[in-house]
Amino acid sequence: MVASNSADNDIWLRTDGGNQMHAPLRFDSAIDGNREIIGVSRIQNLSAQILHLGSPSGVAAASGAGLIVDTDSEIIGNLRIRKALKVDNGASVTGSVSATANVVAQQNVVAGQASSAQIFYDANNSSYYLDPDKVSNLNSLAANYISSKGRLRTDEY
Repeated sequence: MVASNSADNDIWLRTDGGNQMHAPLRFDSAIDGNREIIGVSRIQNLSAQILHLGSPSGVAAASGAGLIVDTDSEIIGNLRIRKALKVDNGASVTGSVSATANVVAQQNVVAGQASSAQIFYDANNSSYYLDPDKVSNLNSLAANYISSKGRLRTDEY
């Protein structure tokens, strides 16, 4: 097939952008390389402002979704999310996670190894806190053993 700008030669695929498609574009080749769309910089004028990738799974789109990916995905390279990231069924990270803003957990945070921070605040009353480098303010302390390398002061014993 030779594509050109002449409507007499090729009415389905024109290189001047004048083609009008009225049917699905299908890639039925069994060879993966023959089913690629290469060199695309933008896909726009989407039906209902949503782009569907993959086979329909029957899962309803989230409210306001602009892209639905009905397949397993792998991103090679960086991924930037400019608004909120919401994960419905858990996330697993094999490297480190860095946050430059607050991280809010609606349930317990469980660490399999050491957890470090400059200060830990009580979520119910922020006047109580644990500051490993300075003075901590605790309401009560229950311990099986207390060891001190310096002085231990108390108002009552």
